[in-house]
Amino acid sequence: MLQIKALEAADDEGLPRGIFKAYHSWRWRFMKRHKLSIRARTRQGQTTPEDAAAAKAKFSVEVREMIIEHGITNVFNADQTAVFFEYLPSKTVSAKGARTIWVNAPAKIKSARRGVSRREHVQQENNSFRHGFDVRIWKEIYELQALHGRRIYGNPTAWWNSNISVAFLKYHFGSRDNLAEKILLLWDDFNGHWTDEVKD
Repeated sequence: MLQIKALEAADDEGLPRGIFKAYHSWRWRFMKRHKLSIRARTRQGQTTPEDAAAAKAKFSVEVREMIIEHGITNVFNADQTAVFFEYLPSKTVSAKGARTIWVNAPAKIKSARRGVSRREHVQQENNSFRHGFDVRIWKEIYELQALHGRRIYGNPTAWWNSNISVAFLKYHFGSRDNLAEKILLLWDDFNGHWTDEVKD
C-alpha cells in the first residue's frame, strides 16, 4: 500500500515512472525516517470447538449410511462461503509504540432519499441480471462460471438468503433429466434455507 501511495504521489509531482519506483529499500528508509512500523492483527479467525472431529466423523457415517440405504447417486452440498472481493490487509502502518484503541462508531446517515432509491435500483439490477454482483465484479464472476460450469451468487451481506436459496434450487433441481434418480441435498439448518418461498 505504501508503494502504491508513493507512486501516486510521484505521478502527482510529475516524476516519470522510470525514475522513482518506491523499491523496498526506499520504503524501509521512509518508515525508519518517519518512525513507522508494520503492525499485524494479533488474532484472526475462529476457534474450532473441541468436539468438532467427533461431530464430523459422526456426520460422515450418517451420510454414508443414508446413501447406501436409499441408493442415492448424487450428493449436493449447499455450503455458504462468504467471499469478499476487496483486499482487506491484515497489517497496517502506524507510529512506533502505538496502542490499539477500539472505538464503536455509528454508521453515517447522510444520503438523501434520491441516493437511497438509486442504490436500491442498482441492487435490484444486480440481483436480476448479475446474481447479486456489481458490473465490475460480474466480469470476473461470469468468466469463473463459464470456466468451472458452476453458478455463483452473491448479495451485499455476503450471506445466503431465501432469494439465493430459491435460485440455487431452481438451477440445480428445477429441470432435472431424470426425476426418478435419488439425490441427497446437504442443506444447512439456516433460517434463509427454510423460508416459505424455499419450502414452496
